[in-house]
Amino acid sequence: LQGSFAETDTPIHKPLHTHLNQAGVDTISELVIGMFKPEDVNAALGDMNPLLEQPLDFGIVLDTEVHANTIDFSSASLALNLNQGRIGVDVRITDLHLWGRIQADLNGAPQYDEEVEAYADLVLVNGYLTPSVSNEELKLNATEIGAHLEGFGFDVSGFPDWIEENVLTVPLQELLENVAMESVQTVVVPELEAAFSSLAVDEAVTILEIPIEVSTKPVLAEVDHTGMDLAFDMVVSGPGEAHLSPKGPLTVPAPESSLAQNEIIGIGLHDNALNSALHELWRAGGLDLTFSTADESLTPIVRTLLEADNVFVTLDFRLPPVLTATPEGLILSFGELNANLETPNGALGETATLSLDGAMRVEPQYADGQFTIGFEDIEAVAIVRENDWNMGTIEASTTFSTRVPMSMALSMMSDLSFPMPSLSELGLEQVEISRSGETPETVLSLH
Repeated sequence: LQGSFAETDTPIHKPLHTHLNQAGVDTISELVIGMFKPEDVNAALGDMNPLLEQPLDFGIVLDTEVHANTIDFSSASLALNLNQGRIGVDVRITDLHLWGRIQADLNGAPQYDEEVEAYADLVLVNGYLTPSVSNEELKLNATEIGAHLEGFGFDVSGFPDWIEENVLTVPLQELLENVAMESVQTVVVPELEAAFSSLAVDEAVTILEIPIEVSTKPVLAEVDHTGMDLAFDMVVSGPGEAHLSPKGPLTVPAPESSLAQNEIIGIGLHDNALNSALHELWRAGGLDLTFSTADESLTPIVRTLLEADNVFVTLDFRLPPVLTATPEGLILSFGELNANLETPNGALGETATLSLDGAMRVEPQYADGQFTIGFEDIEAVAIVRENDWNMGTIEASTTFSTRVPMSMALSMMSDLSFPMPSLSELGLEQVEISRSGETPETVLSLH
């Protein structure tokens, strides 16, 4: 009724969506430009050199090369502007200085080998970035990149003044512009790609003592004037094989994401991802838990209700539980859940096997980088299949239900957590979590 069953060990299509409006993109740009330092550019100089390699013709021809040794600047700012299909990029670099050497040969013989300094009070670099996905990686393709210098100057010792003024000015100005553009494309753009890609999930976590790996790959990157949209495919894997099933997790058709455009950053997590995690936990036996009053994992009052020295309950999920979206909220349904009950010196007897079918309402929460589902209430039917109570099935089931209300089962349930994108570096401290009717998606809104 809810959907179909996917094949096991197959990627989930687009269960994770992210939308960033202009303020969200600004948050990313502030994070990235804060990491743009002169040492980053200097580390890339080896690939940039020689910065200039061309003949200079002023009656005689000098074969000239310029190699940069060091680059420095005072500060940098980055503005990203949303457009239809692409992002406008504006970088301002103040007090840019370059120190290096200029070498010039005449007819193959060295003529000059001098120190050079080129500088500008302000460098403006602008252009466009077009987001795309290539080979499962998010790319920002730079186009129409240009640069403009204000307050340009240079100093070269050893060259005649007339060569400096009439021959070297334009090449060195273009050289400094090229250095600025190359710095943006080789340092800033990859950092932006990494920042947007960090909104994916690639983590190994432990849920109920079962190692679960969650990894995502971008499959969509689009931008318009309202914001930037990213979508990721996901693979959830665990150790298996405590339970074998020919079918995989429940898969519900994915509607268009309902992320609001007025949120700084909105993250939508489809129920298919949660059901895949539940399925992996079930396959690995992570849900086959044991509770007891002896270690107080089971509330001690159950010992009194069943009149036994202690109570031990071992769960055996014959089928994986599933999460479904309903008008009443998110529901965890389970069936063919066997519970082996041991009650040493119990007034009724010492062993019984129960079969439970029912559902629990769950409440999504977010804290410390984890999406968590907590269990709120339960409606279930318990049938005693086997017992040493000297009772038939109907009498034993009625007796158990009378003595132990199903609400007691909530005391055995631990919250289940699911990893989400790392958001701590973005400085957005307010996170709201919501669901809309029967839409199979939980939305996290960051402010």
